[in-house]
Amino acid sequence: MGLLEEAISEFQKVAGAADKGPAFRYAMQCCTLLGLAFMEKGQPAIAAIWYERALKTPGLDQESILALRYDLGVSQELAGGSRRSLPEFLPGLRHEYRLQGCVRANCPSRKDALDSPRMKTFLHVLLSFDVFLLGVLLILTPWMGYWDHNFFLDKFPELIPLLLHPSVRGAVTGLGALDIFLAGSMLRGHGDSVATRT
Repeated sequence: MGLLEEAISEFQKVAGAADKGPAFRYAMQCCTLLGLAFMEKGQPAIAAIWYERALKTPGLDQESILALRYDLGVSQELAGGSRRSLPEFLPGLRHEYRLQGCVRANCPSRKDALDSPRMKTFLHVLLSFDVFLLGVLLILTPWMGYWDHNFFLDKFPELIPLLLHPSVRGAVTGLGALDIFLAGSMLRGHGDSVATRT
């Protein structure tokens, strides 16, 4: 805690000197570090003042403005000003190239995204793959050692004659084969429908 107080004191001296003297090259970094120090100290309201001051530094690039607006919004929110913090987030997001499509009025909704042909194809293939894996599991499991020794047979020994009977194992294996066939026909049917659409 002592070192934090010393750091704040030194940064404040530098910021004060920069205000009185000529333009200081690292004024924005100095204000940002003061904001971080006050956030670390648990005083977000004072940190917000320093972030606002850093934003007034002339010649800031877009990335720095975005980062400062984010830090300012977080500090204002922690200081209890949720309504004040929101306007600090949105202007920065509007210029953020990674999110430009999502802050406009014509941003596609989640429903539109799920209804797109590409997403439908992906979900259909994923479902087919799940059915295929279930089929493989049902084919292999009855013939593995786990089928003979598992929790249910230990808990309910009366099921041993039924579950270990070869016809039950064969029925489960047949169900697995049916699942694999179903997965193949799902993929084939979807491929045909895509071909007819195009």
